[in-house]
Amino acid sequence: MDNLTHTMAGWVLGQAGLKTQSRKGVAALMLGANMPDIDVFFGWVPWVPLATHRGFTHGLIGGVLVMPPLLFGLLWLLDRWQVSRGVHFKSGLPMRPWWLLALCYLGAVTHPLLDLLTTYSIQLLSPFSNSWFHADGLFIIDLWLWILLGVTIFWSKRLEKRGGEWRKPAQATIGIILAYI
Repeated sequence: MDNLTHTMAGWVLGQAGLKTQSRKGVAALMLGANMPDIDVFFGWVPWVPLATHRGFTHGLIGGVLVMPPLLFGLLWLLDRWQVSRGVHFKSGLPMRPWWLLALCYLGAVTHPLLDLLTTYSIQLLSPFSNSWFHADGLFIIDLWLWILLGVTIFWSKRLEKRGGEWRKPAQATIGIILAYI
């Protein structure tokens, strides 16, 4: 999948209501959904699993177990720094560390799952196996997903600004996407 789809997937999860669970929740979902692509910056690293795009950072160990706590730590440190500087948070949400960690994991797991569904492959079991896995369920850039996710975000944010039931469009879209896949 492309990064736009990953970003919108994290955003839709937030609009489904998950962003209200902790301060920095939507950031955890959106950054977590894009985090595995950090491997594009490691092509020079001598450790092949990390230097391989869609390798270690897209696998169960690197992408799903190791990276979310790192993202959590960075978001938590950012929050502590902002609090120490007296920043007022518009959302008014409290920092709930366990929820923030869970949202980092949820955002992160969406990336390898979506990439696994494309014709391109991921090394799901890296660094223990060099085998590539794919499901051929989605095209790398799926116009229908872009439209559905984009319309949902627009509609949900509009309802949110008006005080309407903003969670429902995103919740319905998650179901539609699962059926589509």
